Amino acid sequence: MFNRDVVETYLPVYGPSGAIEGVFELYTDVSRTIGAVHTMVREIVLSMVAAFGLLYLLLYLIVRRADRILHEQSLDIGFKSAAIAAKNADLEREIGERKQIEGRLEGAVQSLQEAFVFFDADDRLAYCNVEYRRMHPLGQEMVKPGVKFEDLIRANVERGNVADAIGREEEYIRERMARHRNPRNPIVRQLTDGRSVIIYETRTPDGGTCQTMTDVTAIRRAAEAVRLSEDRLRGAVAAIQEGFAYYDADDRLVLFNDEYRHLHRALADILKPGMRFEELMRTAIERGTIPDAVGREEDYIRERMDRHRDPKGPILRTLADGTRYVINESRTPDGGIVVTEIDVTERHRAEQALTLSESRLRGAIESLQEGFALCDAEDRVVAVNAVYQSWNPFAWQTLEKGGTFEDMLRANVASGAIADAIGREEDFIRERMQQHRNPKGPIVRRFSDGRWCLVRETGGRRLRGEWSSSRSGCRTRPRSSRPSCGRRALTRGRALACSSSTVRREARTRSGSKTPEPPSGRGSTSDWRVPAPRLARFRSSG
Repeated sequence: MFNRDVVETYLPVYGPSGAIEGVFELYTDVSRTIGAVHTMVREIVLSMVAAFGLLYLLLYLIVRRADRILHEQSLDIGFKSAAIAAKNADLEREIGERKQIEGRLEGAVQSLQEAFVFFDADDRLAYCNVEYRRMHPLGQEMVKPGVKFEDLIRANVERGNVADAIGREEEYIRERMARHRNPRNPIVRQLTDGRSVIIYETRTPDGGTCQTMTDVTAIRRAAEAVRLSEDRLRGAVAAIQEGFAYYDADDRLVLFNDEYRHLHRALADILKPGMRFEELMRTAIERGTIPDAVGREEDYIRERMDRHRDPKGPILRTLADGTRYVINESRTPDGGIVVTEIDVTERHRAEQALTLSESRLRGAIESLQEGFALCDAEDRVVAVNAVYQSWNPFAWQTLEKGGTFEDMLRANVASGAIADAIGREEDFIRERMQQHRNPKGPIVRRFSDGRWCLVRETGGRRLRGEWSSSRSGCRTRPRSSRPSCGRRALTRGRALACSSSTVRREARTRSGSKTPEPPSGRGSTSDWRVPAPRLARFRSSG
């Protein structure tokens, strides 16, 4: 039998009527083709098996590699997860600490007495404290997060809250914005409600702006009060007739008045605040204004600086031009030195003239032939001559003790020297004191030794000057016990004159006998002369 593979094909044959009238059978031998197909199939199957084997092997290798990678990544993820957990814990702790710090910072900012505000890089309000809202003229109405700084400024200016902007609103806004964008120095602002604020602005690294605002109304008022007080002090110092200067703890000149400059007029070109006292002294000596320092300049400077650093008493200084002034220095609690200088040039000249006048006055009083005594406004005996002493033995004793006219009168009455007082001492003293206080005319007095004298008193004369010590029989009270008023003492006193000249009519009327002669030839038979006007004229001419 044939082992063949054939393909049978049947082809119908149709008649005219369309019916199948016959069939053609065609047989095709496809054994070779089938064999080739079988061979190809086997090859394809083997190829696919080999391919799938290779693919499996490749997949196995890939899976094994992936498994190893996944294992390694799993371990790495585990380590990283632990690290991330630790990092998260640290971050959470840091966040907690930052929140705590932010809470404290916010509490601190809110508790500030100064107003605080922060504007972000877009110049919008990001944060402010309660004090800023309270101090800001616009208050809660516009001070909100997100509002622009320029809007706040314009609102303030439009409502007239800023005194400095009135009448120049746009110019003020431009200037304020320029300073806001480039902050440098603090800004002092006067508000129309009377408050004064000082504003500090600083830039942050991210382009924002921090601003603090402090109400300095009380400080400014205090500063105004201090300035006013300083002006008054400077005015008072300038009005002082004496030279005044203040040196600080470093011995530098801080303050001085015009009189101080006048006394140091030779140094007017260098006399200014900040110069040291030693520099002042050295320049004065170099310019030859201090005669006491000539030939011993360094010794003088050393001595003067010692007295300046440790002031103990006044210093009398004479300048080359004849100016004399007294220097008084004293330490202040803060270590500074206050210097006062009193120009005594005129006083010195007046004292010299007074000394000469006193000498002349003593000679004039002593040359009087009548007894003469002078009492001051307190009725103390300040001057007597020898003739007066011969009539009143207790005159010099009263003068030396600084006693009054009444003391001298009582001593004379107690000694029995006055005949008219015997047996009625107190009545006599009272009557005599009334006559003394209100002199109206001459008094005739009889003494126990038989002498008579005529007493005249003159009161109310203004006698200028002080009286020197006794000389040539004319005695005056010591200077320390006499009244003084400033540079010159003005004494309203009484001048008394006792004369032994005979007033025959009065004497005969009183005694009926011949008037006694003046004692020791010191009296005068001429009429009594009133010495007080003569004394006043003499003193004025001196």
